Amino acid sequence: MIYAAVFFWLALQSVSPEGAQHMQAGVDAHKQGQFDVAIREFRKATESDPNFAQAFLDLGEVCLETRDYQPLSPRSSARWS
Repeated sequence: MIYAAVFFWLALQSVSPEGAQHMQAGVDAHKQGQFDVAIREFRKATESDPNFAQAFLDLGEVCLETRDYQPLSPRSSARWS
């Protein structure tokens, strides 16, 4: 049910296919507690589609959960590539 809601919502945003793939990979990694992977995937989603608001929100959520705010800095993209 959650996957259907995510994909429906993504469809309404007209997100690039690459951004949607990274977003889904980030959501899956986040659910499994793989925070480094989730951060990397959400960053890739935001880089492939800079207007992808949900990817930015999910990236922020993971950073808040881990209390690691470094990935939110524009200069930190090399760390998560």
